[in-house]
Amino acid sequence: MSFDKNLAMDGYNQTVNYQIKFMGRTLFPPYGWFDEKAKRNGKFRSFFNLSLYPRERSGTVLLSHKYDDPDKLDPWMVYVPSLRRIRKMNPTDTQDPAGDMAYDDMFSFSQKITPKRYPYKFEIIAEREYLIPIEYNRTKAWIDSKEGYTLRDAQFMRRPCYVLQMTQLDPNYIYSKRIFYIDKENFIPTLCANYDQRGQLYRTQIRSRIFMPDTAQIVLWGTHTRQFDHIDLHSTFQMPIPFPASLERKDFTIEHVIRRGK
Repeated sequence: MSFDKNLAMDGYNQTVNYQIKFMGRTLFPPYGWFDEKAKRNGKFRSFFNLSLYPRERSGTVLLSHKYDDPDKLDPWMVYVPSLRRIRKMNPTDTQDPAGDMAYDDMFSFSQKITPKRYPYKFEIIAEREYLIPIEYNRTKAWIDSKEGYTLRDAQFMRRPCYVLQMTQLDPNYIYSKRIFYIDKENFIPTLCANYDQRGQLYRTQIRSRIFMPDTAQIVLWGTHTRQFDHIDLHSTFQMPIPFPASLERKDFTIEHVIRRGK
């Protein structure tokens, strides 16, 4: 759901996201590397996003592959069913807006970290406890549509965090700096604040997490994500439903993406 500056809902979207981790697998077999091909290529993960609603965007698919090598480009591709074409995005296209965030903002941070292209200066500017949204076992949060789409019964927890400031050294990048609030124990970012090249607060993103004590697992998608555009005065609220899935390498090929988009 997206909202204008008067908090009137101006958009509603439904998507399906698939993600597979190839490197450092610890929760589901095969452990370690997914296969020899992933180990040989240094592939970290792949994901694709399939739009279901609204109708004019239905079938549009975003596919991305992430590599551990800082000098190896991470390919991004978009399949547009109305054109029956696959568009391969270049490194600057990932700065384009995707709702109230950029493609580089997906999963809080999807930008390629490299010392050669859009390098950063990294600083820990604070270490302290913060009250952050985290659900325990099962979520109780819900949206009250009768009271301005207010989030009700959200759970919070005091968590020790690092505050990481990343100052962009290339003035051609969309952001001048990015500040992340990262949990000290699991290294998961909860809040990300992005500033434009004039130093104004541009976009922020807050993600909740779910801790599942039965499996000692933290579900990264969480229960709700809030994205704010502080310049255009627009916001997006997402309520994902995460679940494990049996995925194979073929599920993240161009051929599979085209079939899913039809």
